[in-house]
Amino acid sequence: MLKMMINIDVGSQISQDDNASVGVDGGVTEPRQYNCDTCGVDCTRVRYHSLKTPNVELCSNCYLEGRYPTTMYSGDFLKMDDTPFKHAQDDDKHRRRLANFSR
Repeated sequence: MLKMMINIDVGSQISQDDNASVGVDGGVTEPRQYNCDTCGVDCTRVRYHSLKTPNVELCSNCYLEGRYPTTMYSGDFLKMDDTPFKHAQDDDKHRRRLANFSR
């Protein structure tokens, strides 16, 4: 039986930016800001995105209070949360633990 070990260092290539996203070419794009289509408040961190109608975003208050078009239902929206992962800061510690475990 032939055993192969592959060492992939993925963590060093991943950067954590609060609201940036990775573009098609692999580069980091500028953060995008979202405003509620009902009341106009900034809802970049937590918003409800319409699955039915593209580019319709609602803040938490408008979604929870049912302030959206009468042709839509609460199930037509998907909650989008752009807050960074809590455990992202422990990447190095986790990677070292995995490296020690695989030896």
